[in-house]
Amino acid sequence: MGYLRFKNLQVGYTIPKKLFGKTGINSLRIAGSAENLLTITSYPGLDPEKAGNNNNLYPINKGYSLVIQLGF
Repeated sequence: MGYLRFKNLQVGYTIPKKLFGKTGINSLRIAGSAENLLTITSYPGLDPEKAGNNNNLYPINKGYSLVIQLGF
């Protein structure tokens, strides 16, 4: 039995300082992450990593986060 899992994704971008002009902002960074986005499998249970284990009663949790970092 095989499976394909997209488990973790992290992206971030720092906005160039020249875009802020005279706003008083020195830096701005936006970043985000996501966990357990996608699992492709023919396994009939909830989690193929726990196949044959009695702990396979609940699906894996998905998680998302967003970070905005300002510097003045």
